[in-house]
Amino acid sequence: MCILVFMKWIEFKKRNIIIWGILCLISIIAILFTCRFYVKNDILFSVFSICILTLSFFLFAVKFNFSDRVNKIVGIVLFILTFIITYVIMELLDNNTNLFVGFKRILFNFIIIIVLNLFIYAISNKIRVAIIVSASIFLIIGLVNYLVLTFRGTPLLPSDFLTYNVGADVIGNYTIPITHYLLLSAFLFVLLIAIAVKIKCKFKWTKLTAAIHLIILALILTFVICLYKTNLINFFGLETNLWQPAVEYQHNGFLASFIKQSKNLVNPPPNNYSVDQVKKIASEIAIQTTAADNSTSIQNKDDSDKPNIIAIQDESFADLSLLRQY
Repeated sequence: MCILVFMKWIEFKKRNIIIWGILCLISIIAILFTCRFYVKNDILFSVFSICILTLSFFLFAVKFNFSDRVNKIVGIVLFILTFIITYVIMELLDNNTNLFVGFKRILFNFIIIIVLNLFIYAISNKIRVAIIVSASIFLIIGLVNYLVLTFRGTPLLPSDFLTYNVGADVIGNYTIPITHYLLLSAFLFVLLIAIAVKIKCKFKWTKLTAAIHLIILALILTFVICLYKTNLINFFGLETNLWQPAVEYQHNGFLASFIKQSKNLVNPPPNNYSVDQVKKIASEIAIQTTAADNSTSIQNKDDSDKPNIIAIQDESFADLSLLRQY
């Protein structure tokens, strides 16, 4: 009965259905080819990928004739669904299949996704635009993380954007590997766009709408200020692992750890810090050093010359266990 009611809301066009069938056939052949040569005959991957693309092409091919009220309800539901898809895409591009990292940690990842979507929606007043733009931004960040993780072995850190020119110079020397996670992320992004295209939920610009948008922007600004100026982030119980950031990212979720790491980019100055205070301390140290040197030279006037010893300590994030077992 529910299927019959649902079928009344769908408008089938012969041309679109033919295109849908052709696209599904092409996708099946492409996935089987990819599975054969790139991902070692993974049947589960093939079935899941075919289902995702088939659903995506179906959404592109048909037209839904919902009433305005139903359109708004469906639009909000699909809007929430895109948050889940975005979260999965970001974790797949971080080579992480452990999606259930704890309620509070998952919540923080979703809050980040929601904040960006609501920010774009508050500016554009279009849910469809908010989904497509925010999903594209997250996908770009996820792809950059995928490349960094593949080539360097550690996930993308906020500080990496300060040295983007180095990455641009060396990326030409590497070959981008095609993995399950990369392909599934691409297929899920296609599904996300297909969902966004079907959302017809619109809200007219009125004084009430404008007020709501201003409230949304104010709440977002308040959240960002509290996030970086207070210890709000501690509420979500995120793990800290500076020595193995890949482990931290997988235990917290990519977005949660990335935002957490971004707090380290700004170091607040210590108490009573000023240029004059630094000069004063430096002058006092210089006077003490000169006095100590004079005292030492007097005491060692008759001693024989001693050699200068230079010690060099080389530190890196290299994992020596990869070379041999100790």
